[in-house]
Amino acid sequence: WYQRRVREARLMLQSVTNTNPKHAPGWIAAARLEEVTGKLQQARNIIVKACEVCPKNEDVWIEAARLQPSEMAKSIIAKAVRNLPQSVKIWDKAVQLEDDTMAKRRVLRKALENIPNSVKLWKDA
Repeated sequence: WYQRRVREARLMLQSVTNTNPKHAPGWIAAARLEEVTGKLQQARNIIVKACEVCPKNEDVWIEAARLQPSEMAKSIIAKAVRNLPQSVKIWDKAVQLEDDTMAKRRVLRKALENIPNSVKLWKDA
């Protein structure tokens, strides 16, 4: 019955993303369903499509970065920053993806140039 349930969930989520393509939670749920069933590449394909359809949604970009290997995640977050330069959540993710302290500081400086009034970013700096 597990296979049948997964198939039903896929159909339902496909219906959600087709009828309401701007509904980011539907895309994220569809990607997560594929991820938990072991179809990581399919999950990545879905969330990349979601980034194209919902470019102003932070959660879609964060999910896309989470599903990718580190270097690819950085390029996804760079695109997210271009689409959402005022998003503290996106900048915070960009900082987390950096390995060394100097790179983290560089990203934080850039973030503060875009969002100078962010208390969270100032605390992280």
